[in-house]
Amino acid sequence: MFKQPVKQAKYAEFIEDMIHTIYNPDAGVLLDAIKDFDLGRDIRFKSAYNDRSGSASITYQEDDRDLKTDLPNKITLVMPVFDGDTPREINAMVQYRVENGELFFIIKAPGIDKIIRDDIESLVLELEEAVDLPSFNIA
Repeated sequence: MFKQPVKQAKYAEFIEDMIHTIYNPDAGVLLDAIKDFDLGRDIRFKSAYNDRSGSASITYQEDDRDLKTDLPNKITLVMPVFDGDTPREINAMVQYRVENGELFFIIKAPGIDKIIRDDIESLVLELEEAVDLPSFNIA
């Protein structure tokens, strides 16, 4: 689910399924904010054309206003990177997008790729010790 835009209903379902991994803020607060998302958006569009010079000017501006929700900017997840691994804290950002009249949510966890690489390296070292054989780095 990291980095993937997900529609509101599916995102709420995902949060319900993963409620045990949400450490901060309270998972119920996050779920309520997702289910009852209220946003006003102003869109300004202006197009001008000058016959004399042939120049054109286009302005398009979107402004979110009246965000009436408790949607947090950041969340802390406590979960293993791999099944059976030791749970760890993962700090993530919660973002939203409104596209073509549909609401999407995104979880971004900066540094998650490094966390995954570090855990893989740790698992490989454990395996090397368990079987008393060296591994080969193919990367």
